[in-house]
Order: sequence, then structure tokens, then C-alpha cells
Amino acid sequence: MTIRVITEADLQCFIDHSLAPEKKTEVENYLHGDLSAAQRVGAYERQAEALRRTLGPVGTEDVPASLNTALHSAGYQLPRQTALVLGVVAGIFIGALAGWSSRALLEAGTSVQSPGHLQQPIGWSSR
Repeated sequence: MTIRVITEADLQCFIDHSLAPEKKTEVENYLHGDLSAAQRVGAYERQAEALRRTLGPVGTEDVPASLNTALHSAGYQLPRQTALVLGVVAGIFIGALAGWSSRALLEAGTSVQSPGHLQQPIGWSSR
């Protein structure tokens, strides 16, 4: 029988109702045995419920037109910045991939030659 440790992250997920059923049972058993943890989780649950009650209606409201206007006039350009960052990341990735894949070709075709000796790269034939 393996006893798993209950972490603070497990307790937070329990409060948010986002635990798998088996983990939820483990956390409930833990809370039945640890009074201070149960009191702390109870306080967190009351706080989370108060926040949901207070802020719940705000999530369904439309963004005020004045805020949209202020963002646009301030030059808020997240999509353009995101595209720029993604382009840079893609360029670095493609460059690294091209360099890695051409590594074997460069190693095979490069050799140190002594003066007077002409050596052709591998795969080249003299005709």
C-alpha cells in the first residue's frame, strides 16, 4: 500500500473542484485526519465562494467601448507582437534544423589537405 503525500497544490485543486475522483477521495481522507488543514481549506473555500458570488456577473459583461477605444489609441498591438515573436522563434527553429541536417554533408565534404594534394569531396567523380 502506497501512501501519497498531499501537497498544497492538491488542496488548491480540491478547493477549485478540479481533482480526479480518486485524488479527491485521498484529499478528503487527509482532511478528516488533519484538523488544521481542514480549517485552512474551509477558509479558502469560503473565500473562493465569496469571490465567485461577487465577481461572477463581471465575467458575462461586455468590455466597455471606452476601454476598447483607449487600448487602440494607446497602440495596443498584442497580435502583431505575438506574430513577431512566433516568426523569430520559427526562424531560429528552421535555422537550427537546417544546420543540424546539413552537418553530416559538411563533415563529409570537408577535409584537411596537405599542399600539392587535391582531394575531391565524397560523391564527386572525375570525368
